[in-house]
Amino acid sequence: MAMRGIRGATTVETNSKDEIWSAAQELVTKILSLNGIRAENICAIIFSSTKDITAAFPTTGLRQLKAFNLVPLFDAVEPDIENSLPMCI
Repeated sequence: MAMRGIRGATTVETNSKDEIWSAAQELVTKILSLNGIRAENICAIIFSSTKDITAAFPTTGLRQLKAFNLVPLFDAVEPDIENSLPMCI
């Protein structure tokens, strides 16, 4: 099986755990659906988020979905860049 990388992004309106988790879940499930990928075929998922997202880790929200229990997940914080898109995962 070939390995590939796919990038996606989303934003949240508020810095709240529920909104961050929901956005992470929606982002990943939509990417998989649009690309015909099943969770068991993923080698890892890396989330980066802007520094203004502090209420929760996006990966914790994704971990709530059983399909991703065995997928290695990692969170990173993007550098604080002037005029960058706020509240972005």
